[in-house]
This record gives sequence, C-alpha cells and structure tokens, in this order.
Amino acid sequence: MQAKKVFEAQHFERGRSPKVSMDIGGIDLFKEASQRLEDLTEKKKDLDIEYNGDWEKFLHETLVGKKITAIMTSMPSFKIKPEGGLGEKVGKRETKEFTITVQDVRSEDLENFRDARANIIVADMDNKIYQLYINNKIYFE
Repeated sequence: MQAKKVFEAQHFERGRSPKVSMDIGGIDLFKEASQRLEDLTEKKKDLDIEYNGDWEKFLHETLVGKKITAIMTSMPSFKIKPEGGLGEKVGKRETKEFTITVQDVRSEDLENFRDARANIIVADMDNKIYQLYINNKIYFE
C-alpha cells in the first residue's frame, strides 16, 4: 500500500545526522533548567513555610508562659478611648533588662535572622510589648 501524500518534513542534508536534520529527539537544556528552577522554587516555598512554622512553634514552646529576664526594648502603647479609637501614648521606648512573664510571641521569617539585629516581639501578661533581639541571652526563672 502506498501513501498518496506525505505530510512530514523531510530535510535530509548530506553529512548531517538524520535526527538532527528532521529535529527528532534532542534536549533543550534551557527549557530543562527553567523547569527545574521552577520546581525548586515551589519546593523552597513549601520548605520555608514548614521551617517558619517550626520556628514559631519552637518560640511558643520555649517562651510562652515562662518568666524570662533579658535586655529588651519596651515599646510604647496607646490607651483605648471608651468611645473608641486611640487615646494618649502610654509608656516610653527604653532599652534595659526586664523581667516579664511571656504571654505571646511573634517573629519574622527565619531568613531574616541572619542579621544580628533581628528581633522577636514578646508581650507580657499586662499586654505590654517588648522587642527582644536574638543576639541577647535570655534567662529563665
């Protein structure tokens, strides 16, 4: 049986491989690299979420409910007006050694902790907010 028409491009060139001439097979390294980079980025996002979640969990298990002493910076807060809204500023920003019982803790992503100035935010039982720099030691009572 013979085909009436052939719809394939047949560009055979003397001295070239038939596969190269017909563009069969082969690999596009740029396409492969792009796909692998995209996969790596997705996996890294998942890992970042997992590790940041572990970091938050570690901070909560280590600090919340514990009485700690450390050099921290107290953060001013605002009184709440009875009719709603923010009132006057309460407290001042000062850095010294505080002893508090931690009620809650918040932090940045782990990637940001390469810097020695990185900090976590802790709240005491009186809802006062403090900045705790991670390069300062924390003492537990």
